[in-house]
Amino acid sequence: MKHMITINGKEHPFRYGYGALMLAEEILGKPWGELQNLRANLVLMFCCLLNADGDFPYDFEQLLDACDEDAAVMQQMSAALSEQLSRWGKPKADDSDDKKKD
Repeated sequence: MKHMITINGKEHPFRYGYGALMLAEEILGKPWGELQNLRANLVLMFCCLLNADGDFPYDFEQLLDACDEDAAVMQQMSAALSEQLSRWGKPKADDSDDKKKD
């Protein structure tokens, strides 16, 4: 599920997943399990935006500037990441019974 994050009045998709994690590890140069700091979390959020939209128009510093200018940007990303993490890794609901009825 993609969430939309509003930055400078424009909506951008935000998606957590393996692609975002691998990109964050590549940028930071360490496995994610070794990273637990503000910079790593901000890089991960940036990677979630890049992962969801290959044409994301901002670089990391511009995203940080947008967060400084509008606290809602960080709040939206934090809420989206939290919700996606809570669902990530859980199996999808089995709808095989519904298919049998059709």
